[in-house]
Amino acid sequence: MMRTAVLCALCLMLPLGSAFAQLTGKIAYISGRVTFYNALDIHVMDPDGSNVVNLTDSGEISVDPGWTPRDISFNLSWSPDGRKLAYKVGRDIFSIDLESRARVNLTNGDGFNKSPSWSPNGAKIVFMSTIITAPSGGNIFVMNADGSNRVQLTETTGIDGHPQWSPDGSKIAFHSARDGNIGIYVMNADGSSPRRLTDDEDADMNPVWSPNGSRIAFDSGPSSASRLNGSNIFVMNSDGSNIIQLTFNESFDAVAWPTWSPDGTTIAYGLIVGDPGNSAPDLIQVQLLDLASGEVTPITNPEVISFWPAWSPGKGPSGTQVEAMSWGSLKVESR
Repeated sequence: MMRTAVLCALCLMLPLGSAFAQLTGKIAYISGRVTFYNALDIHVMDPDGSNVVNLTDSGEISVDPGWTPRDISFNLSWSPDGRKLAYKVGRDIFSIDLESRARVNLTNGDGFNKSPSWSPNGAKIVFMSTIITAPSGGNIFVMNADGSNRVQLTETTGIDGHPQWSPDGSKIAFHSARDGNIGIYVMNADGSSPRRLTDDEDADMNPVWSPNGSRIAFDSGPSSASRLNGSNIFVMNSDGSNIIQLTFNESFDAVAWPTWSPDGTTIAYGLIVGDPGNSAPDLIQVQLLDLASGEVTPITNPEVISFWPAWSPGKGPSGTQVEAMSWGSLKVESR
């Protein structure tokens, strides 16, 4: 697969400058201070890293000690109106109302469920589950946003994971090991006509559509069991053409979990730094990459573990800007 490198080196860290001044929406992410393996919570912040709110404040999220950094599958998914988040706790997928903090278990212990993604109209959630398959496998399912009416979309003896709706709701991107090495695929929203978009020696994972649906960002790195394996962020056209490398991490560190800003000008992602021989990384931090200038800047505290960023939609279904939201007694205004 031909890939082109076009932007600045990952090591270029600049103060939050004019390239990021007009960014809107909120960024949700997983974070914790105690250890990497437990006592984690969902936090929400402005794109410049300010106005941080602990949304769950329970320490209920934990990571399997056998984790690999690019596939711990704690991705968060915003509802299209920006008022709810879908996320994984243990074996189940929950939704949380950002204002009331009310939580709903959508899967109720039926299998091992993760990687939720809300449909653009808010009616459904697509996710990965081992409900029917063997424990070592996983397929993609869809359910109503209240957890009812689950339907299996894929059937493979490998692993289909990280499904993501296209902005128009007609397609779903996902990564899969169905043909051996992990690659990015796209299928119709009903599970028909799956097509592989990437095919190379590296493991291509965690696809996410640009806001206008024309491009797909993903992370890619050596296909190995190493916890820190030199992955980087790439972007391609939605048909798999014109693959471009965006970050240039050449160490054992990992760069993963891309998410687009509502205007499509910026990608947030997680940087994992550490010694592959250690049981936990030295640093996991959320950073921003401006696609026009290549400017890179960290936006989370380096002393706090922060990963799996998810940018909120810029507009709700009615076209109104998602400007402000009241979370319990704390009101946080979008920038």
